[in-house]
Parts: sequence; C-alpha cells; structure tokens
Amino acid sequence: MNKNNLPDRRFFVVIHTLIDHLGYGVNHVVEQTVVAKENGADGVILIPDYAKGNEKKATPGDQLLYLGVLKAKFPNFLIGVNFLEHTHKIATELHSIPAPDFIQTDGARVNSLDIEKLSETEFFCGVAFKYSKNEKLRGEPLRVHCNEVSAIAAAPTTSGTATGVSADIDKIKEIRSYLPERKRLGIASGVTIENAKTYLEEGVTDFLVATSLLDHVDENDFDILNPEKVLELSELIHSYNS
Repeated sequence: MNKNNLPDRRFFVVIHTLIDHLGYGVNHVVEQTVVAKENGADGVILIPDYAKGNEKKATPGDQLLYLGVLKAKFPNFLIGVNFLEHTHKIATELHSIPAPDFIQTDGARVNSLDIEKLSETEFFCGVAFKYSKNEKLRGEPLRVHCNEVSAIAAAPTTSGTATGVSADIDKIKEIRSYLPERKRLGIASGVTIENAKTYLEEGVTDFLVATSLLDHVDENDFDILNPEKVLELSELIHSYNS
C-alpha cells in the first residue's frame, strides 16, 4: 500500500462476523466482500458481531481465519480487522499470517504489536470512541487525547454514542480542529446516505459503515448487505469534491 498516494475519501463496508459453524462463517464473509467490492467500496473490515451474543460472535481465531481467506481471494482489495480484543492477546498469531491492510481498535493504544512486521498496515485507533472512557471528552482533554491518538494512528476514528447512532457534528468539528491538517479522520457509526455529505464537509476522510447498508438477517443470523445501498453510498463518498 502506498501511504503517500491514498485517495482523498475512502469507504469501507463493515462485515459483522459470527463463529465459523460448518463453514458458514467463511462463506458469509466471502459473499459479503464480493458485494462490497462489486459496488464500489474500497475495502471491508471484519468485526465480531457482539450484538448477537458472546456464544455467536466470531472469536479471534475465526477473525484470523477470515482475514487469511480474504487476503488470498481478494489480493487487490483492502481487508481490515477489529478483534474487539486487546492486541496483546492476538499479537503472536497476527505476526504469523499475511498482514491486514488495516487494523481498527476502539481504544487509543496498540500494545504488543511489532510495528516493523506490520509496516504496510494502517491503524485506525479510536478517538472519543463509543463505549470507551474517552467518549465524552471535550475541550482541552479531548485535544490532548487527539494528539495521543494521532501520534500512532494513520486514521484517528471516532463514532456516535452507540452502534448505529450518528456522531454529533459539533464533536466532529472539534476533533477535526485538533488534528493536523492532512491527518485522516475516520467515522465508524451511524453513517447514512442522508448524513454522509455533512461529515464529508467537516473533513471526515474514511467511512466505516454497516447498519445503514443492511438488507436483512438470514436464517443463520448473518447480516446481509443491500448492494444498491452500498453502491449509492460509495458513489456519494467518492464523488465528493471539497
């Protein structure tokens, strides 16, 4: 990945992953990645589907399996992962497989990872992220927090207050004001075709989207994307001129 020649705006489809029961998990991530790729997304990110319960959400082992499969099947498509685990728990395994194109972590720190072995991996680290102790930071504490995250993250990434909840625009403006001018800014919740342009206007560069793109949940409890929704949001984000 040439980090000096990244597109101005990027759109990543979030795939919520379940355990790989009878191979259904692998089939699901492959099928949904095809939908994302064919409808203009820049890549996908795999996140365990915690909303379905601990007994169903993908384990770190499942996530590593899915990551390896997608990297092999889609070599020219960006594949990211969020383990929803502290990175020290998966560091050894992560260093022994093809590196993800990016890692999202809801926290502000990346511990126990050998960055030299992941030199081509971007880090999307949470800034004032949902469910974290930093979510409500504003003013000087938020400025300090943004500086800390910006030092380690290619794309500091914020969110609304909960999954599927849109981020407050004033929060976006404040975070953007604390980041270096050319620093990327990601958003990872509540993005819709109706509000994406507003976020674009405030300097968001990377969109990680799931809820508003879904069509239905299938008989095996997997989320299924709506291709038309993926294409519509992709075209809006990629056609934007600041």
